[in-house]
Amino acid sequence: WKFINSRKYLIIPNNKADGVFRLSDKEHESAEEIYKTKGTISYEFYPCGGIGWGVKLHVLDTGEVIDITDIDSW
Repeated sequence: WKFINSRKYLIIPNNKADGVFRLSDKEHESAEEIYKTKGTISYEFYPCGGIGWGVKLHVLDTGEVIDITDIDSW
């Protein structure tokens, strides 16, 4: 796997993200740090009461689940 920063080229018309999940800068930094320290991760996006979307990371080697949701970005 290879992470590619495609956010600089991503165009979302009218600021609508229909069907597209994006990490905030804070969430992205948290995910990178966890990946570097704990190993391979997977992402889970989940609804948060109609307010926004949360992000959980699953560390594949240890089975840990870490919530990195940045509620300040809602």
